[in-house]
Amino acid sequence: MAYASSTDCVGPIAQSIEDIRIVLNVMSGKDIKDQTSYASAEISQAQLLNFEGIKTVGYFKNFIESPAINPKVKADFLQAIEKIKAKGIEVKALDFFESETLVSTYYTLAMAETASNLSRLDGTNYGNRIEGDNLKETYSVTRSENFSEETKRRIVGGNQVLSQGFSDEIYLKGLALRDTISANFEDDFKDVDIILSPVTPNTPPKIGDSLKDPHAMYLSDAYTVGFSLGQLPTLTVPQGTATGLQITAAKHNDELVLKFANFLKDTI
Repeated sequence: MAYASSTDCVGPIAQSIEDIRIVLNVMSGKDIKDQTSYASAEISQAQLLNFEGIKTVGYFKNFIESPAINPKVKADFLQAIEKIKAKGIEVKALDFFESETLVSTYYTLAMAETASNLSRLDGTNYGNRIEGDNLKETYSVTRSENFSEETKRRIVGGNQVLSQGFSDEIYLKGLALRDTISANFEDDFKDVDIILSPVTPNTPPKIGDSLKDPHAMYLSDAYTVGFSLGQLPTLTVPQGTATGLQITAAKHNDELVLKFANFLKDTI
């Protein structure tokens, strides 16, 4: 089921980097029926053992200096940076957009695409149908009963930013900001090979707690949504901090992400 089509992608979950490599080789490459695919070469096991292409690592200093970050996550991340430096790799602090800008841009676009993608689920051709007294009521009760509160919140938000009077002011600005964010990444990857970051600013909430505060839930995505907007290859590894580390490389450079993950395995 499509959510936000322009950022949706397959994300394998595995117990090892080697498993990720195998799955990535199977699912990558050009598919004439998928306009989001592109031609790519297979990544060999031997390639992941060669770390020569990794000379400079960057991190976003505003992520680490944010008052929202958990002190333990921050301390662990900075300790990981020191271990990377000790291996002879140069580390650079980079400037980036504020968390609020990233989150609002992402959710503006994601909600708009969600509203469009889920519009077909009205019980006529797709979705579980719940009968009402008339067709309009059938649509209403079907969507009201089958969608969760969070899904309905995103549909309403998406329809609002696409509506007349709001699309130019909000949606088109979001598209322009995404282009600016992508251009910022292109400039960053002229100076660094890899961008390393925490996955979230805080530790995970208890099950169900995040739904009580949607705003806090959206802000917990602050360290991940920028890479989605930039359409960059990113891998999360369960190392370095309580919430793991996020490894990102330039567009189409999945191999370098796996190389660095392999490097971190024996470094942190």
